[in-house]
Amino acid sequence: MDNFDIVKNNIEKIRSNILSFGFDIKIIAVTKTVSLENIEKAIKCGIIDLGENKVQEMLPKIEILKNKYKNLKFHFIGHLQTNKVNKIVGKVDLIQSVDSFKLAEKISNYAEKMNIIQDILLELKTSEEETKFGIKVKNIFKEYEAISKLKNIRIKGIMTMAPYFDNPEETRPYFKKAKDIFDEIKKRYENPVFEILSMGMTNDYLIALQEGSNMIRIGTGIFGKRGV
Repeated sequence: MDNFDIVKNNIEKIRSNILSFGFDIKIIAVTKTVSLENIEKAIKCGIIDLGENKVQEMLPKIEILKNKYKNLKFHFIGHLQTNKVNKIVGKVDLIQSVDSFKLAEKISNYAEKMNIIQDILLELKTSEEETKFGIKVKNIFKEYEAISKLKNIRIKGIMTMAPYFDNPEETRPYFKKAKDIFDEIKKRYENPVFEILSMGMTNDYLIALQEGSNMIRIGTGIFGKRGV
């Protein structure tokens, strides 16, 4: 089996797994360290949403791939430093990892200079892991209210990462907490575009889907470890 068939089979398996949930699930192919050649294999299998963790790795991929494939959408999913905001605002369709008012304000200010509205997700920190970024659960409503007043961003939902466990079932409480907060925000605030709950990766996406995710971020499950 060649590399294209491996990628194709992996994507078909994921699509088969998510069919039973009965609603539209968006698959983000995480292309961290993946070659352009292998990314194009996924695109040829119908993947149109690509996610990257690092600005410096994302920019050349955007430049090359957007010229070849007009329907692609790019998602920034890694920790974004404020000094790199100007490099990706307007170049990506969705910044999934907005973890503070300071970052959101910087994004909005730069988007205003470009005369655009930048779509974002708020990154919610559902665990106590020091290595994880995100807005703490106790602060999320206050941060949502402040960030939603910024003129040139549009909050489209929430993203979260559960801790890694050998047994994916142990991620369930973290995803459930994120879904509860997602539902509460929808209930409290009038925001017709607040519709994305991005949670679940290769190891735990089935649990995330069971808890209400409608966007999953899959790297290894599509490309294998560090590409195929």
